[in-house]
Amino acid sequence: MFCFYEGEWMDGRSYTVRRSGVHGFGVFALKKLETGEVIGALSSKGVFDLFLPESFVVRNKSVFDVLIYWMNHSCVPNAYIDSARLEVRALREIAQDEEIFYDYGRDGVLLECSCGSSLCRGVFQKRSAV
Repeated sequence: MFCFYEGEWMDGRSYTVRRSGVHGFGVFALKKLETGEVIGALSSKGVFDLFLPESFVVRNKSVFDVLIYWMNHSCVPNAYIDSARLEVRALREIAQDEEIFYDYGRDGVLLECSCGSSLCRGVFQKRSAV
């Protein structure tokens, strides 16, 4: 059973998790997001691997944990992780109901990509941690 989750940032909800046409579940904008706008942020201390949810060691689950766990990969992402601030930000304007994607990384293990973009690289490299 999947529990639908709606994340909140500052004064209002910015995203929800639901079924994705790309892969399983994904993160979708509940409102228009402007370029550079913060979509979610890590608000608790912890060490975690983005691709191994069972390795999360987080005292208080945060919006950031849910957000990065459900975000799908795209070779042409519309969001990015600001690792210095531990925030997910819009890379460009994101329309309401548009799925939010980020590029899983450029180092690590090569994995086959199925993002469907016309600019798809065909593979991406798994990032081991933030």
